[in-house]
Amino acid sequence: MTRLLEHSGFQIEFAGLTGDNSQDLSKQTSLVVLRNHWTSTSASRRNFRVTAIMTAYNESDIIEPSIRKLVNAGVEVYVIDNWSTDGTYEIVKRLESGGMVCGVERWPTEGPARYDRFEQKLRRVGALTSTLDSDWFIHHDVDEVRSAPWKGVSLKDGLKRVDIQGFNAVDHTVVAFPAVDNGYAPGADFEQHFRHFKFGRPNPQVKAWKNLGRPVDLAETGGHLVNFEGRRVYPYKFLLKHYPIRSESHGARKILRDRLPRYEPEERAKGWHTHYDDLAKSPTFLHKVEDLQPYDTDRFARDYLVERLSGVGISGDQTRWLCAAGVDRAGPVRDNAR
Repeated sequence: MTRLLEHSGFQIEFAGLTGDNSQDLSKQTSLVVLRNHWTSTSASRRNFRVTAIMTAYNESDIIEPSIRKLVNAGVEVYVIDNWSTDGTYEIVKRLESGGMVCGVERWPTEGPARYDRFEQKLRRVGALTSTLDSDWFIHHDVDEVRSAPWKGVSLKDGLKRVDIQGFNAVDHTVVAFPAVDNGYAPGADFEQHFRHFKFGRPNPQVKAWKNLGRPVDLAETGGHLVNFEGRRVYPYKFLLKHYPIRSESHGARKILRDRLPRYEPEERAKGWHTHYDDLAKSPTFLHKVEDLQPYDTDRFARDYLVERLSGVGISGDQTRWLCAAGVDRAGPVRDNAR
């Protein structure tokens, strides 16, 4: 079908499979998304810069590979460290001295605090965008890997396409990769180690935006939706791969020590920070392989074309477990505290 359409002069944006009814979930129907002839994807005439503002707390096992993935995708990295105690800050400072990180700060500036102060931290992220010289920004967690929806197009070049086409914000489809064993070695490529996935709940994740020289707000929506006047969200979602728990011991340390006791009571009272409550009571932080799906980049792009581009068709069965996107099973996503 794609060869026929190309031979007939059509420009193919995406091609894959989809279902043709609501009963049989097998993917037997071909689906092709065509690109308008007028749409330009040529390179910008000037240097195009994208900066990820990465918030971190005790992520020493993956902080370096996470930063390297962004840099390899053409994205600059600025880190806000919430006074980590496991060496995360020292790793970032080493990377900064080597030129891999464009900036790092410890927040809050007055020193470690009893609580995370998540809302204030989000306001700090928004304030930074008025001081950094960049065309686009990404609100980024350490345990995430993002990619453009087009095969072979880097994250930076994908955002450049969005910019050229006249849009100024990007939404994401979340795919989560839980731990199924205790074999991950700190500092290794976590994207290669964790190979089984589930979809996150299809809630908006508008976390990348164009620098329009005006204030943006992340705090009102708990970091999930950047708000600013004149926002135009791109119609195709980018992919956000999430790696929240890396082993049994890591899950216990992260949830029981580094997260739940540090959530600010006032924020909890607003309904934030509920996504680990049930998981904290679970007898294990590992998941069964048979409850997940094996991940292959090309097959995923083909078989889940509609789901990854739009979020449409992601069923409740695919969002059963909490770690998928930091969600509360009783309702929609409320916050992004990892």
